Amino acid sequence: MTSNHFVWTKDTEIIDLSHSLDDKMSLYPGDPCFRCRAVSTVEDDGCAVTAIQLGSHTGTHLDAPSHFVLGGRATDAISLNILQGHAAVINVATLEPKHRVTREELEAAFTSQFPSNSLSDFRIVLVRTGWSSHWGEEKYNHHPFLDADIAQYLIGSGIKVIGVDTLSPDATSEENGSNDFRFHQTFLGSGGVIVENLTNLDWASGSTIFVNLLPLKLKGTQR
Repeated sequence: MTSNHFVWTKDTEIIDLSHSLDDKMSLYPGDPCFRCRAVSTVEDDGCAVTAIQLGSHTGTHLDAPSHFVLGGRATDAISLNILQGHAAVINVATLEPKHRVTREELEAAFTSQFPSNSLSDFRIVLVRTGWSSHWGEEKYNHHPFLDADIAQYLIGSGIKVIGVDTLSPDATSEENGSNDFRFHQTFLGSGGVIVENLTNLDWASGSTIFVNLLPLKLKGTQR
């Protein structure tokens, strides 16, 4: 579910991990357009009110299990305890468009960047591909993606939340109905949570950070 802000704390500074919402931002193919318009103004009405229309996957957002799992937990049923804590930011940047990140590549990156840790030391993992630099461009849709085997690897290591700086951990196709959602199905099917369209991970690449990934509380929303 779209969030007000996903953030991480560096010393006493708070870093925003969310993209701004505007009419130039990237959207998943076929998703509802974003609209923001004034319904009243201070000048004419004495107060300013804005109407906002957007899909539940607009901008930086959280995928609850119910997004793919019949009867899975919706956003308001997810414990906030698993959505904040120390996260490993694994850097797999400098990848080509539509590159499939293999389990071996992710494991090698984690081992080299976190030599004193095992993956099971964390419950949140954020994967930086560097693709957030293409936000708002057509190229953003041609992002690197994670092999479905990585989902099972993360689940087996006790990871509860996976975040990416791309439209999806799965590949994105412009053709409706042609997408392969095996990563979503596996990870959400285990009760995990996926966060998409993160930004500013370059600040924390290859390090451990404390994050808050708290979504809008929309009761019973099926994703």
